[in-house]
Amino acid sequence: DIDLVLLDADDKLEYIVEQAGSHGLTTRIPDAVQFARRHRVLLLQAPDGTEVDVTLGLLPVEHQVVENATLESIQANAQLRVATAEDLIILKLIASRPRDLEDARRLVQLHPDLDLVRIRSVIGGFADMLDSPEMLTRAEEILSGP
Repeated sequence: DIDLVLLDADDKLEYIVEQAGSHGLTTRIPDAVQFARRHRVLLLQAPDGTEVDVTLGLLPVEHQVVENATLESIQANAQLRVATAEDLIILKLIASRPRDLEDARRLVQLHPDLDLVRIRSVIGGFADMLDSPEMLTRAEEILSGP
């Protein structure tokens, strides 16, 4: 799947869907714009079936993800901002869906030099804010490795 974060996109959802459609992306559910307004994620699909989740960034952590991202060349004349491994792990741990947790586990395996202190700090803040100690417990299991 592909995960994107767009900032300041709330008023542009119809335009985003229209532009996505001009590039072959379709919505995965009926009333995708209304769903995105309620749940802050626009669910799209590429022609090859790849799921594309467009998060409507609002939280400080999402702004931080965009600020920390590096500019990467993806084609001769195209660039894309790519999140750090730490930020991807943070977002996956916050979402906490089974697929996200597995993605976080794999990212930890692939990146042995992670800033674990930062990840634990951000997740700890979310766990406290949401009164969800299990979020911190799950994160610690994943960050500690196999």
